[in-house]
Amino acid sequence: IGFSPQAEAKGLEFRVVHTHATVQSDRALLERILSNLIANAIRFTDVGGILLGVRKRKDRFVIEVWDTGRGIASDQLELIFEEFHQVADKANEKNKGLGLGLNIAQRIALLLDHKISVQSRLGRGSVFSVSLPAGNVWQSEMGEPEISERIGGEFVGTSILVVEDDELLRTTTCSLLERWGVDVASTSNEIGR
Repeated sequence: IGFSPQAEAKGLEFRVVHTHATVQSDRALLERILSNLIANAIRFTDVGGILLGVRKRKDRFVIEVWDTGRGIASDQLELIFEEFHQVADKANEKNKGLGLGLNIAQRIALLLDHKISVQSRLGRGSVFSVSLPAGNVWQSEMGEPEISERIGGEFVGTSILVVEDDELLRTTTCSLLERWGVDVASTSNEIGR
């Protein structure tokens, strides 16, 4: 997952703790979940950094995205996964996103029977976790993923224009839509200003 340039552009450290763990999941969809969590961490972290790592928990692995960001109030923790929900942030009103990244990550996790959880403290940062079953590299089948990102062809061939000032959000959204088979054009909202 290539998020180092976006983190560096904000003066943040992005660290990945490498592992040889094997998990049972759809590779492309798991990557989408992690991409959304990491993009979110970068967006809401102004100082410090982001850490991506894996912990073993009984017969499961938990992939964690830690950040030193603004944190989330306890009364907002359940709401952040709702469609179009955004935590109020007057300081960054201009860079508001759509409020879809966490909702998409949770929907994909439910589809894969993985669990996403969050722990956070205001002003101290957050940790988003994805729990998934341990895999067996000797019994895995390489080939086509069982679940298609094209969502049953529902959006294949649809043309969409993405207008978003935040470059990270714009590229992440375009990447997701293209994986769904959507024909995407994009621009910032700076047209004509």
